[in-house]
Amino acid sequence: MMRHLRLLALLAPALLLPVACEDSSTSPATPFTFEAGPGFEAGPPAEAGPLPDAGDIDAADVFVPPVPKGVTVSVIDGLTGKANVRVISHDATGAVIGDAKTDATGKVVMATAPSIVTVLTTANSSSFPVTFFAVADGDNLVVRVPSIAVEQAPIGQYSVTITPPATAPIAAVVAGNGCSGTTSDTSAPILVDLLPNCVGATNAVLADGSDLNGGRVGFAFKKGVAKPAAAAPAVDVVLNAWTAPGDTKLTVLNTPPSSSLAGDLYMIANGAAFPVYGSTGLLDEGGRHFATATGFAEAYQSSIQANSSASGRFAETAIVRRAATTAPATLVLPDVDMAGALPLITAAAIDSTTPARPVVTLTSGALTAVDGGYASLTWLDATDTTATWTFVLPPSAVATFTVPALPADAASFAPVAQTTIGDAVFFEATQVPGYKETKAFPVTPRTRLDLLNTSLPLPADGIVRITLLGPLG
Repeated sequence: MMRHLRLLALLAPALLLPVACEDSSTSPATPFTFEAGPGFEAGPPAEAGPLPDAGDIDAADVFVPPVPKGVTVSVIDGLTGKANVRVISHDATGAVIGDAKTDATGKVVMATAPSIVTVLTTANSSSFPVTFFAVADGDNLVVRVPSIAVEQAPIGQYSVTITPPATAPIAAVVAGNGCSGTTSDTSAPILVDLLPNCVGATNAVLADGSDLNGGRVGFAFKKGVAKPAAAAPAVDVVLNAWTAPGDTKLTVLNTPPSSSLAGDLYMIANGAAFPVYGSTGLLDEGGRHFATATGFAEAYQSSIQANSSASGRFAETAIVRRAATTAPATLVLPDVDMAGALPLITAAAIDSTTPARPVVTLTSGALTAVDGGYASLTWLDATDTTATWTFVLPPSAVATFTVPALPADAASFAPVAQTTIGDAVFFEATQVPGYKETKAFPVTPRTRLDLLNTSLPLPADGIVRITLLGPLG
């Protein structure tokens, strides 16, 4: 599961949109009190008069918020907008009805929403178009230019001191979002190199210890550790005393027939996800017991995947759940019922009768309850490098789409006769209101959405259901 969902990682900023945070029941930040102002004695009472009856209110006096018009498209390269990227608008048939370029801030503003929008991004001389279907007035569409992977240099180190227990362990030390080191000498500090993508402003450091015979010793940790400063790149971290492993149990119900089951558990602390290693038992036969660090996690995140091969491809349906916890020594997590999983995508077909505008059909149960989805097509372009076209798809009873047309002078971005389907994924998340918000997530060609990468913490407590079809291997 992990190696497949990592292909779907995209978005680095927070995934919670403002609309998801509104709550009409919450109180104002500064509650009203009589003492806060001059009070009744400070002046004469107001003479507001009697309240009008409902029938006396003129409809013209009632404020009706305007319906948002138009669409904004933003193209981001790193942290800044990218100018001169072509943005093509299409009607519902996919025909071209507009052609513009992003301005100096990386934006194109359309006064009226087209049905489909395509952004023609490139990276390393290869093409990576992104198309949004079912565009609507008020949409803000964001595309990130693909970045070329470069080796990151450490920004500093944690010098981690572990108090030796009675049984000296071999300790794996993990800091932040995955930077790690190991030691067989817990009497000396262990240095952990920190890469830029590992750490935030404050971080958790966790040591997971086993004895020389492979038996579990326990955990030691420290939370709220500051990120290294440029002037002091090494930070001393002293972990607390070792604690015996806690026991967290997870059980899965109703495994789909003809599928294999896999499961992962993560401890989330200081905004990072720490994978839990060392478990016993079967998920769907009495439950699996995970060795967890008592008092360490602020939330547990489980990921349960049922997968099979379908038409020579890898098919998977998954349920990911994040829930707050005090991380007690013993905990039984709520059962995960796979009867509520999204239907498997069992097949993908491509009709390349018109090579530049192939028709893609995905076979599955109805996907009308999802928040949206993504699919990709790949081919070798004229320079023999892989081109990838990413599609943002709405909920649908039948997942079929036709690649939109491109202007004649953009033919180098179009698919060729040997185009293949890369993968397809749909999701439904309790943290996402619907397709409008799905379209607002920044899209990075080839990688799509962090929400679908179960090795990263979900942005808030809740459940994400995922169905995926990808290539084998």
